[in-house]
Amino acid sequence: MGEGSRPSPLPLDESLHIVKQIADGLEYAHERGIIHRDLKPANVNVRPDGTVKILDFGLAKALEETPAAANINNSPTISAAATREGIILGTAAYMSPEQARGRVVDRRCDIWSFGAVLFEMLSGKLAFAGEDVSQTLAAVIMKEPDWSVLPDHVPAPVRRLVRRCLTKDPRQRLRDIGEARIAIEDALSGADVGAALVPVPLQRERPQGAPPRRERLAWAVVAAVLLLTTIASVVAYLRLPRTATPIIVTEIPSPKGAQFNFGYVSGGPPALSPDGHALAFVAADASGKNALWVRPLDSTFSQALAGTEGASRPFSSADSRSLGFFADGKLKTVAAAAGPVVTLCDAPTGVGGSWNRQGIILFQAYGHGGVYQIAASGGTPIPVTTVDATKFSYHFWPQFLPDDKHFLYLAVGSDPASTGVYLPR
Repeated sequence: MGEGSRPSPLPLDESLHIVKQIADGLEYAHERGIIHRDLKPANVNVRPDGTVKILDFGLAKALEETPAAANINNSPTISAAATREGIILGTAAYMSPEQARGRVVDRRCDIWSFGAVLFEMLSGKLAFAGEDVSQTLAAVIMKEPDWSVLPDHVPAPVRRLVRRCLTKDPRQRLRDIGEARIAIEDALSGADVGAALVPVPLQRERPQGAPPRRERLAWAVVAAVLLLTTIASVVAYLRLPRTATPIIVTEIPSPKGAQFNFGYVSGGPPALSPDGHALAFVAADASGKNALWVRPLDSTFSQALAGTEGASRPFSSADSRSLGFFADGKLKTVAAAAGPVVTLCDAPTGVGGSWNRQGIILFQAYGHGGVYQIAASGGTPIPVTTVDATKFSYHFWPQFLPDDKHFLYLAVGSDPASTGVYLPR
């Protein structure tokens, strides 16, 4: 759906087919404990054949300085620690009220964002807009969307679905994205889903006159608190000491008498330990024979690990104490501080490995086919992905996600457009 200027409303049938696929993707992720937390049009890709892909799925983004975006819906993701209370995560125009307040979130925040995307597709307008991020967040927390901009031809069940998704109290919001998928399927088939999605009662509008004095006073207090908080934050920021950021330039030379071998076939990229204290790499001696080396980053000395001759494509264990690598057509492990080499299994042309805290190693063994897993203590490799030969050639470079259960892998497709990073189903 992309970026740029505000789109015109999409045809109803096209909108429903797109959001039905978005709901399918979110339902699949939610059933596996994954929350997207940053669903927005820029993270939804619609292919020419109508297939929808949700991008940036479940991947944490580090807080970084980013220039202000031209449109609030493309503003930078505000992130830093996914679900911790007190941390804001998401994109302002599609952020749920609980996200905007920095509270702990669950999958209902994705349902809110889904509703915001659906509202925008149907109306061509943002559900919550402001001139800057702070105004947009205030609209998310305090205002209702302009329901009058939804076209008259949008069926009542779809309107009810959008309202249920955009209910500010998460306890009253639609609780499961699967319900949204069912409602959309019913709308596409022409069925009435009024009974399934009972609308949340709206406050009755006051026919005339000003609001009661108590209501006016409450809004005045809220506005004053927000203003004072903003002023205090700006003053505190301006009083922060300004120190020049030091520029650090470092270089790690190849070991004496050896040369780095970062080649794809025979060497592979270096591996930084998860604790950030050491770098493992492949280097070749004068005869061209590879070995695995470790360089502590607080040292100027690199150590070759005995028994790792012929090593390629090293990877670190999650606790940074051990290394995995491929040599002599086998998958092997060795202690990062040197020790005996352990051979786990055959891996004639191993391509990439990942080692989690539970002692499970993912690897690609044969240069074709899917990803395998094996216990770090040894055993029989078990396939964990299956290659659809009609679309892909092989899966490789698996990488565990921080939960140590789910993982990503690179799939090489027969059609270059299919090549990409995938989360296994």
